[in-house]
Amino acid sequence: MFAERIRKTNVLRHPAGRMALAAAVLLLAVSLFANLLGWGSQPADGLSANFQLLARIDLSRKTWQEEPVAEFSLDDSARVTLYFSLRNVNAAYFDLALSGPDGFQALILHSETYRTDDNGAGWEREFSLLPGDYHVLLTAPQNPGTLAVYWNRQ
Repeated sequence: MFAERIRKTNVLRHPAGRMALAAAVLLLAVSLFANLLGWGSQPADGLSANFQLLARIDLSRKTWQEEPVAEFSLDDSARVTLYFSLRNVNAAYFDLALSGPDGFQALILHSETYRTDDNGAGWEREFSLLPGDYHVLLTAPQNPGTLAVYWNRQ
């Protein structure tokens, strides 16, 4: 009796039902396509659209020992803001530094017993930099977290 009732009220028999199904399928396809293209990838933590993602690092891949995880180049002097987002980190130590031309080195974060949860932690650092190639260096043990590095040149 129940199966017969469902057959009689089949949504696909009505034009409105077919249109609703078509609209749902179209919406799903558009959102998947936009996600693949990165259209919906606004920077995390309420950053303005001026920030661009430099790198997203899965910290569970390996142990990191002063390894470059993000890089950018400047053709002329500029003020650069770097934003760092860390989620689910559980590390006995965690160091981030910025290296550049002519021996430029800036410590961004040095921590022992660094931990974040799903909500993560985020902060930014602003630098006045000369022309050249710059690298964000990471030192951290293998752990379940992720690091995202964004930049904004002003």
